[in-house]
Amino acid sequence: MSRALAASVAAGSAATFFLPGLLSGPEAMNGSARGTALIMLIVGAPALLGAMLLARRSDRAVIVWLGTSAYLAYNAVMLLLATPFNQLFLLYVAMLSLSLAAIATLCAHLDVTSLAKCFATNTQYGAWRSPWGRSSTSTRWPGCEPSSRRWVTRLTHRSFGAPG
Repeated sequence: MSRALAASVAAGSAATFFLPGLLSGPEAMNGSARGTALIMLIVGAPALLGAMLLARRSDRAVIVWLGTSAYLAYNAVMLLLATPFNQLFLLYVAMLSLSLAAIATLCAHLDVTSLAKCFATNTQYGAWRSPWGRSSTSTRWPGCEPSSRRWVTRLTHRSFGAPG
């Protein structure tokens, strides 16, 4: 499925970028769509294929695969909904559908326990400096000051109910 996603991204992005008369919207939007298509073509599709190849040997490559699929889904939404209707509409629909299906399939087959073990040994916890120059030793809410932590906790409890 991800190979089909990479093929549809390559075809749709190449056509969007290289066919100048395809997009009929305002010039600024056309330039934005063409630039996005170029990055999807030269970064997104190769990153997806590379992550797919490395996923057999690396748990982290699976995360890159998932993130790249999400990136392509986000940009497929942009091409599908933010550009005027054109000849590539069905290809944009395929890009979005395949990227969402790839995300769902990856999430369904993700081995969470081995992934957690992989990242837990290398993740750094403890004191670090926030961008505002204050140090924080909280591992639960790193970088959050007590007042913002209380605010977020109250907001979450009011929205979703208290945990427990």
